[in-house]
Amino acid sequence: MAGLFRAVQPPSVTRLEPTSGPTRGNWTVRIFGTGFGDGSADVSGVRLGGRPCLNLVYVSHTELSCQVPAGAGRGLDVVVRNSVGRDSQAVPLLSYDPPVLD
Repeated sequence: MAGLFRAVQPPSVTRLEPTSGPTRGNWTVRIFGTGFGDGSADVSGVRLGGRPCLNLVYVSHTELSCQVPAGAGRGLDVVVRNSVGRDSQAVPLLSYDPPVLD
């Protein structure tokens, strides 16, 4: 049938809040951008520094939230994947705070 094709653009990440946290992980980030779709079924995952984000929550077509996994590093990429397998462009927004030694 003509007219039923819906082009799905890849998502786009514009900012992250907060942008840094402890290396132990388990803190919540809010991911802002566009093209997150119309519901949780439209986003298949988020990767932070190459690791899957945990407990992904669809908030709106412009906002997601999730738990950051444990890790280390600065300027790590944030990537959102939609339900048809299209990834956002990697954006280096996430950093882990250096460990504090007592």
